[in-house]
Amino acid sequence: MSQSDKAILSRLDVMRSMGRKQDTVGGIEIGADIARYGDDSTVFFKRKGMTVLDIKEYKKQSIPETARKLMDFVNQHVNPFDIPVKIDDSGLGGGVTDILRENKFRAIPVNNGQTAKNQDKYPNAISEQWFEFAKQIDQIVLQDHDRLKMELTSRFYKIDNRSRRCVESKEDYKKRGFKSPDYADACLLCFYQKYGGGLVDIPEQKYKPVTAGLMSKEF
Repeated sequence: MSQSDKAILSRLDVMRSMGRKQDTVGGIEIGADIARYGDDSTVFFKRKGMTVLDIKEYKKQSIPETARKLMDFVNQHVNPFDIPVKIDDSGLGGGVTDILRENKFRAIPVNNGQTAKNQDKYPNAISEQWFEFAKQIDQIVLQDHDRLKMELTSRFYKIDNRSRRCVESKEDYKKRGFKSPDYADACLLCFYQKYGGGLVDIPEQKYKPVTAGLMSKEF
């Protein structure tokens, strides 16, 4: 099938990543996209090295229930408190981040509108997530999953007035007939690098929600 040249990821590259042999050398990292009682899904992704090991989806859960499920997802492994858990902290995820922090988990808040690590190339963290992921796609091993495949290959980008690559907003994505890209968001968080541009692994006792310099537009 043809694909728009505005798409960030090619369908062929994503399909190749879903057919690639697993290589589970490396550490465990987790990405979590958080929803609540609406139509969107809460999705957890887990990888070891560059290979996705597990995906969980939940709907219509309270924030405390979601936090419990996420802690169970982390607790399946030795030394669970050392595992980085990157949580979409743009909205509802803040409560989940706080609960995990209170329980000594290594929860790392990511606000998609916050400043990118490389501000010369990307206007915000979500754009950086997409293009960092695209640069690694030839090394990544994904599970063969139809919804994930669709979400990863249908998101568009544009060039802003500073010649930076910018992913289309979630609002514009939905206007084109798609639902919230919950699987793609959790996957991108799972592979997003943890440090730089305000995305820091702060010790639990010093943790404060990221609020400065955030963009209000939904991504």
